[in-house]
Amino acid sequence: MEEMKNPAEELDLSEETAAEAQVSAKKNGRKKAVWVVLVVVLLVLAVAAGVGLFLWKSKTKDDATDETKTLFHDGLLIAYFGKKYGFINESGQWVVNPQFDDVYYFQENGLARVKSGEKWGCIDKNGIYVINPQFDSLSNFQKNGLAVVKLGDKYGYIDEKGQYVINPQFDLAMDFQESGLACVWSGDKCGYIDKTGQYVINPQFDYAADFQENGLACVLNDDKWGYINEKGQYVVNPQFDFVESFLGNFQKGSLVRVKTGDVWGYINEAGQYVINPQFDFAGEFQENGLACVGTGSKYGYINRDGQYVINPQFDSAREFQSNGLAWVESGDRWGCIDKTGQYVINPKFNFFEEFQENGLALVEMGEKYGFIDETGEYVVKPQFDEAYGFSEGVAVVAQGDSYGLIDEKGTYVVNPMYPNLAHSMVNGRIAFVNERESLGYLDQNGEEVISAQFRCTLEEKVFTGTDFYDDGYAIVRSKDKCGVIDKDGNIVINPQFDGLGGWGD
Repeated sequence: MEEMKNPAEELDLSEETAAEAQVSAKKNGRKKAVWVVLVVVLLVLAVAAGVGLFLWKSKTKDDATDETKTLFHDGLLIAYFGKKYGFINESGQWVVNPQFDDVYYFQENGLARVKSGEKWGCIDKNGIYVINPQFDSLSNFQKNGLAVVKLGDKYGYIDEKGQYVINPQFDLAMDFQESGLACVWSGDKCGYIDKTGQYVINPQFDYAADFQENGLACVLNDDKWGYINEKGQYVVNPQFDFVESFLGNFQKGSLVRVKTGDVWGYINEAGQYVINPQFDFAGEFQENGLACVGTGSKYGYINRDGQYVINPQFDSAREFQSNGLAWVESGDRWGCIDKTGQYVINPKFNFFEEFQENGLALVEMGEKYGFIDETGEYVVKPQFDEAYGFSEGVAVVAQGDSYGLIDEKGTYVVNPMYPNLAHSMVNGRIAFVNERESLGYLDQNGEEVISAQFRCTLEEKVFTGTDFYDDGYAIVRSKDKCGVIDKDGNIVINPQFDGLGGWGD
């Protein structure tokens, strides 16, 4: 679907995000990246693309329905048939016949966005047009009942009946926020309007983010960042080359990372430096009062006064986890320290993943993978050529080209025997591929509860789209058609569709 883009998405953040990637390991073509503290790109509002089994275009992750984690949304499922989209019910019957060139799931207002030809409109659950297809783009309706539309090269706002509330007149327009304001562009400058379409803050910024609960918004002018209030007055003058969050996250007593020149420091909500710019990398302050910072090629940890609690001595470092440990790198090896900087686990691992809720962490030692506890002791000795984290009490491991399952003690639940397994158990089921490249499912005991009978022809045998949803259904494919099964393998909807719910050709 053609969605409207936020200009912030096109900003070059490569310099900042490059500081995050501190270590990676490769095994059999599998790349694993370990990220340091800062996740800078909070501004990216959408955009996710994936490659995998049966993938064509994911519609399950629509704004209004993603949180449900169910296959059927209000009893309906998007279906693709004969190069057209429609909706089926849980019996596989057409509720809305396939007639659209693109569709999205129904929102709480009972409307679904649909595309006919090159134009977008909205239908009700009977498939009747409530808003005729007439717009070049159409956003989700917000809580205030308004949606952004594009007609020609101008943007405006409509209500749920398709009537213009604000005529198309802007070069770009964003959704209205809880502040009651929306950011819009006129030419190459942006400002804010109210729900009547009147400017509350005239276009004067190169970029402006949404107002937050604190009443502040981050703005860009002449390549410098600052913060304004809802009257358009500068609370923090534009003076920074980069700021922690384009969304503006000041809270009472909080410190925000800012960049001046090539170095980072921390300011308060008044825009005053609490910690002067001096770091090549600066992480977020955590609940323990520490932040990871980098100077030159070394990383350490500071307190809110800017004083080193743990001197910069590590080649790379991560934020502290809830267990009080932080992974640090020294001489191409990783270990764990406590908040005093003392090693709890000496640096000896080539690769690691964060500790999971079960207290175990995946590590690589001597090109083999195993699991350690929070003291650094092996619970499962490194012996696998490949391994993934635990999910629902089991972990996928590989010996050579064969995959199996182990429990949290390292005992095989399923001996390595499958050409491939999905990376995690989800809702009591995990997909496998047999030597005939047919797909089935195992349960947590390793039993083949659903025999290998479904299509899996991708050479990579990636399992995207094979998981069971929370409502107990999974999409499967047989003879080039998609259907739905339950957790016992019973056919709920016969394979007859070219695509379902986001998965298909």
